[in-house]
Amino acid sequence: MNYINNPNDMCCCSFDRGDFIRVEKRTVLVDIMGTKVCELGNVTPGHSYDCEVRWALVKSYIVIAYYPTEAAARAAYNDLVADLSVKETVVSVREG
Repeated sequence: MNYINNPNDMCCCSFDRGDFIRVEKRTVLVDIMGTKVCELGNVTPGHSYDCEVRWALVKSYIVIAYYPTEAAARAAYNDLVADLSVKETVVSVREG
């Protein structure tokens, strides 16, 4: 399969299927006690939560992991795309 990667936008999409890898900035609920990101359906009654901004690494609509900084998410994205480029054809493009 062939992919096109835009490292500036942290988005890698397949040419022929709906597969994609991208990084999204999201506001999420974080459990104060364990600092675990909680999806809205997994909120535990009696726990306290903070709303925080996290960076989500997403592959085909599934969140793989959340990162506290954009730099950490970018590093994980670059590693994932590098692994993909070993098995598939990945063409990188840059804007401007």
